[in-house]
Amino acid sequence: LAATLVDLGHFLHELKNNQTAVLANLAYLEEACDLEGEAREAVADARKAQQAEHRLVLKTVEELRARAKPVNTSFLLFDILDSAVRDARKLEAWIEGPRAGFVLSGNPDHLRSVLHNLVRNAAQAGAKHLSFVVEVEPGGHAVSVTVCDDGPGIPQALRANLFRAFVESTKINGSGLGLYLCRRYVELLGGSLSVVDSPLGGAAFRLLLPGRMVQETGWSVRRISLAVQALRS
Repeated sequence: LAATLVDLGHFLHELKNNQTAVLANLAYLEEACDLEGEAREAVADARKAQQAEHRLVLKTVEELRARAKPVNTSFLLFDILDSAVRDARKLEAWIEGPRAGFVLSGNPDHLRSVLHNLVRNAAQAGAKHLSFVVEVEPGGHAVSVTVCDDGPGIPQALRANLFRAFVESTKINGSGLGLYLCRRYVELLGGSLSVVDSPLGGAAFRLLLPGRMVQETGWSVRRISLAVQALRS
Protein backbone atom coordinates (compact mmCIF):
# COMPACT_ATOMS: atom_id res chain seq x y z
CA LEU A 1 0.00 0.00 0.00
CA ALA A 2 2.84 2.39 0.86
CA ALA A 3 4.57 1.63 -2.45
CA THR A 4 1.31 2.26 -4.32
CA LEU A 5 0.87 5.62 -2.61
CA VAL A 6 4.46 6.60 -3.48
CA ASP A 7 3.83 5.69 -7.13
CA LEU A 8 0.61 7.69 -7.08
CA GLY A 9 2.40 10.65 -5.53
CA HIS A 10 5.07 10.49 -8.25
CA PHE A 11 2.40 10.38 -10.96
CA LEU A 12 0.59 13.39 -9.47
CA HIS A 13 3.86 15.31 -9.21
CA GLU A 14 4.64 14.76 -12.89
CA LEU A 15 1.04 15.56 -13.84
CA LYS A 16 1.23 18.82 -11.89
CA ASN A 17 4.40 19.82 -13.79
CA ASN A 18 2.76 19.09 -17.13
CA GLN A 19 -0.33 21.03 -16.13
CA THR A 20 1.80 24.07 -15.37
CA ALA A 21 3.10 24.07 -18.94
CA VAL A 22 -0.39 23.57 -20.40
CA LEU A 23 -1.82 26.41 -18.29
CA ALA A 24 0.98 28.76 -19.35
CA ASN A 25 0.43 28.02 -23.03
CA LEU A 26 -3.33 28.40 -22.77
CA ALA A 27 -2.90 31.74 -21.02
CA TYR A 28 -0.53 32.84 -23.80
CA LEU A 29 -3.00 31.84 -26.52
CA GLU A 30 -5.80 33.69 -24.76
CA GLU A 31 -3.84 36.90 -24.19
CA ALA A 32 -1.40 37.15 -27.11
CA CYS A 33 -3.30 35.68 -30.04
CA ASP A 34 -6.00 37.53 -31.87
CA LEU A 35 -8.76 35.02 -31.21
CA GLU A 36 -12.42 35.81 -31.66
CA GLY A 37 -15.78 34.18 -31.15
CA GLU A 38 -15.92 30.44 -30.62
CA ALA A 39 -12.14 30.03 -30.83
CA ARG A 40 -11.58 32.42 -27.93
CA GLU A 41 -14.38 30.78 -25.91
CA ALA A 42 -12.87 27.34 -26.53
CA VAL A 43 -9.45 28.42 -25.22
CA ALA A 44 -11.06 30.10 -22.20
CA ASP A 45 -13.08 26.94 -21.40
CA ALA A 46 -9.96 24.78 -21.75
CA ARG A 47 -8.02 27.03 -19.36
CA LYS A 48 -10.81 26.95 -16.78
CA ALA A 49 -11.00 23.16 -17.00
CA GLN A 50 -7.23 22.86 -16.66
CA GLN A 51 -7.25 25.17 -13.63
CA ALA A 52 -9.95 23.01 -11.97
CA GLU A 53 -7.94 19.88 -12.69
CA HIS A 54 -4.81 21.54 -11.30
CA ARG A 55 -6.63 22.41 -8.06
CA LEU A 56 -7.87 18.82 -7.77
CA VAL A 57 -4.33 17.46 -8.17
CA LEU A 58 -2.99 19.84 -5.51
CA LYS A 59 -5.80 18.85 -3.13
CA THR A 60 -5.10 15.15 -3.71
CA VAL A 61 -1.38 15.63 -3.07
CA GLU A 62 -2.17 17.37 0.21
CA GLU A 63 -4.51 14.55 1.24
CA LEU A 64 -1.85 11.97 0.45
CA ARG A 65 0.66 13.96 2.48
CA ALA A 66 -1.76 14.02 5.42
CA ARG A 67 -2.46 10.28 5.14
CA ALA A 68 1.26 9.54 5.13
CA LYS A 69 1.44 10.80 8.71
CA PRO A 70 0.61 7.98 11.15
CA VAL A 71 -2.56 8.54 13.18
CA ASN A 72 -3.24 6.47 16.27
CA THR A 73 -6.08 7.66 18.43
CA SER A 74 -8.98 6.15 20.36
CA PHE A 75 -12.50 6.51 18.99
CA LEU A 76 -15.96 5.08 19.57
CA LEU A 77 -17.21 2.47 17.13
CA PHE A 78 -20.78 3.76 17.24
CA ASP A 79 -19.73 7.28 16.24
CA ILE A 80 -18.43 5.82 12.98
CA LEU A 81 -21.45 3.55 12.54
CA ASP A 82 -23.89 6.42 13.07
CA SER A 83 -22.05 8.36 10.40
CA ALA A 84 -22.22 5.36 8.04
CA VAL A 85 -25.99 5.09 8.52
CA ARG A 86 -26.37 8.75 7.62
CA ASP A 87 -24.09 8.12 4.63
CA ALA A 88 -26.52 5.47 3.32
CA ARG A 89 -28.97 8.08 2.05
CA LYS A 90 -30.31 5.93 -0.81
CA LEU A 91 -30.90 2.91 1.43
CA GLU A 92 -33.00 2.05 4.44
CA ALA A 93 -30.17 1.44 6.92
CA TRP A 94 -30.04 0.48 10.57
CA ILE A 95 -27.73 -0.77 13.33
CA GLU A 96 -28.44 -4.04 15.14
CA GLY A 97 -26.76 -5.23 18.30
CA PRO A 98 -25.64 -4.15 21.75
CA ARG A 99 -25.47 -0.39 22.05
CA ALA A 100 -22.05 -0.68 23.66
CA GLY A 101 -19.40 1.96 24.21
CA PHE A 102 -16.81 -0.01 22.26
CA VAL A 103 -13.51 1.81 21.79
CA LEU A 104 -11.15 1.19 18.86
CA SER A 105 -7.58 2.38 18.35
CA GLY A 106 -6.06 3.64 15.12
CA ASN A 107 -7.12 6.06 12.42
CA PRO A 108 -10.92 6.54 12.39
CA ASP A 109 -10.73 7.66 8.74
CA HIS A 110 -9.70 4.12 7.80
CA LEU A 111 -12.94 2.68 9.20
CA ARG A 112 -14.99 5.52 7.69
CA SER A 113 -13.48 4.75 4.26
CA VAL A 114 -14.25 1.04 4.56
CA LEU A 115 -17.88 1.54 5.56
CA HIS A 116 -18.38 4.27 2.95
CA ASN A 117 -17.08 1.92 0.25
CA LEU A 118 -19.30 -0.97 1.38
CA VAL A 119 -22.38 1.26 1.57
CA ARG A 120 -21.67 2.69 -1.89
CA ASN A 121 -21.14 -0.80 -3.34
CA ALA A 122 -24.50 -1.95 -1.94
CA ALA A 123 -26.31 1.05 -3.42
CA GLN A 124 -24.65 0.62 -6.82
CA ALA A 125 -25.58 -3.08 -6.80
CA GLY A 126 -29.26 -2.17 -6.42
CA ALA A 127 -29.78 -2.95 -2.74
CA LYS A 128 -32.65 -1.25 -0.91
CA HIS A 129 -31.90 -2.27 2.69
CA LEU A 130 -28.66 -2.34 4.67
CA SER A 131 -27.88 -3.45 8.22
CA PHE A 132 -24.82 -3.11 10.44
CA VAL A 133 -24.93 -6.11 12.78
CA VAL A 134 -22.72 -5.59 15.84
CA GLU A 135 -21.57 -8.47 18.06
CA VAL A 136 -19.09 -8.08 20.92
CA GLU A 137 -16.79 -11.08 21.10
CA PRO A 138 -16.54 -13.07 24.38
CA GLY A 139 -14.25 -11.26 26.79
CA GLY A 140 -15.05 -7.87 25.27
CA HIS A 141 -11.65 -7.49 23.55
CA ALA A 142 -12.98 -7.54 19.98
CA VAL A 143 -16.12 -6.68 18.07
CA SER A 144 -17.54 -7.86 14.78
CA VAL A 145 -19.50 -5.62 12.45
CA THR A 146 -21.29 -7.39 9.60
CA VAL A 147 -22.49 -5.12 6.80
CA CYS A 148 -25.42 -6.87 5.12
CA ASP A 149 -27.54 -5.84 2.14
CA ASP A 150 -30.41 -7.26 0.10
CA GLY A 151 -28.80 -6.78 -3.30
CA PRO A 152 -27.91 -9.50 -5.83
CA GLY A 153 -25.01 -10.78 -3.72
CA ILE A 154 -21.56 -11.94 -4.78
CA PRO A 155 -21.19 -15.11 -6.90
CA GLN A 156 -19.18 -17.88 -5.27
CA ALA A 157 -16.83 -17.93 -8.26
CA LEU A 158 -15.67 -14.36 -7.49
CA ARG A 159 -15.23 -14.70 -3.74
CA ALA A 160 -11.81 -16.37 -3.77
CA ASN A 161 -10.14 -13.37 -5.43
CA LEU A 162 -12.45 -10.67 -4.11
CA PHE A 163 -9.81 -8.86 -2.04
CA ARG A 164 -6.94 -9.09 -4.53
CA ALA A 165 -5.81 -5.91 -6.27
CA PHE A 166 -6.58 -5.37 -9.95
CA VAL A 167 -8.49 -8.64 -10.42
CA GLU A 168 -11.95 -8.87 -11.96
CA SER A 169 -14.32 -6.40 -10.31
CA THR A 170 -17.91 -7.14 -9.36
CA LYS A 171 -18.86 -3.80 -10.97
CA ILE A 172 -18.83 -2.81 -14.63
CA ASN A 173 -15.68 -0.77 -15.35
CA GLY A 174 -14.54 -1.31 -11.74
CA SER A 175 -10.83 -0.98 -10.95
CA GLY A 176 -10.63 -4.04 -8.72
CA LEU A 177 -9.06 -1.92 -5.98
CA GLY A 178 -12.01 -1.00 -3.74
CA LEU A 179 -12.29 -4.14 -1.65
CA TYR A 180 -8.53 -4.66 -1.68
CA LEU A 181 -8.08 -1.26 -0.04
CA CYS A 182 -10.94 -1.98 2.37
CA ARG A 183 -9.14 -5.06 3.65
CA ARG A 184 -5.84 -3.14 3.93
CA TYR A 185 -7.50 -0.38 5.96
CA VAL A 186 -9.08 -2.95 8.29
CA GLU A 187 -5.71 -4.64 8.72
CA LEU A 188 -4.17 -1.28 9.66
CA LEU A 189 -6.70 -1.23 12.51
CA GLY A 190 -5.46 -4.66 13.57
CA GLY A 191 -8.54 -6.47 12.29
CA SER A 192 -9.72 -8.67 9.45
CA LEU A 193 -12.32 -8.44 6.69
CA SER A 194 -14.12 -11.37 5.09
CA VAL A 195 -17.13 -12.03 2.90
CA VAL A 196 -19.94 -14.07 4.48
CA ASP A 197 -23.53 -15.04 3.68
CA SER A 198 -26.06 -12.26 4.19
CA PRO A 199 -29.23 -12.81 6.23
CA LEU A 200 -30.83 -10.24 3.93
CA GLY A 201 -30.03 -12.35 0.86
CA GLY A 202 -27.42 -10.10 -0.74
CA ALA A 203 -23.78 -9.41 0.04
CA ALA A 204 -22.31 -9.34 3.54
CA PHE A 205 -18.87 -8.35 4.82
CA ARG A 206 -17.70 -9.11 8.34
CA LEU A 207 -15.20 -6.80 10.03
CA LEU A 208 -13.50 -8.19 13.14
CA LEU A 209 -11.82 -5.38 15.08
CA PRO A 210 -9.83 -5.40 18.33
CA GLY A 211 -10.64 -2.92 21.07
CA ARG A 212 -12.27 -2.65 24.46
CA MET A 213 -15.77 -2.16 25.79
CA VAL A 214 -16.19 0.71 28.23
CA GLN A 215 -19.92 0.43 28.79
CA GLU A 216 -23.03 -1.40 27.62
CA THR A 217 -26.54 -0.01 27.61
CA GLY A 218 -28.48 -3.01 26.35
CA TRP A 219 -29.80 -4.00 22.96
CA SER A 220 -31.28 -1.69 20.38
CA VAL A 221 -32.29 -1.80 16.75
CA ARG A 222 -32.03 1.50 14.88
CA ARG A 223 -33.84 1.89 11.60
CA ILE A 224 -33.23 5.13 9.79
CA SER A 225 -34.94 5.27 6.43
CA LEU A 226 -34.62 7.79 3.66
CA ALA A 227 -38.09 9.10 4.52
CA VAL A 228 -37.19 9.70 8.17
CA GLN A 229 -33.97 11.43 7.17
CA ALA A 230 -35.91 13.67 4.80
CA LEU A 231 -38.30 14.65 7.60
CA ARG A 232 -35.43 15.44 9.93
CA SER A 233 -33.65 17.56 7.34
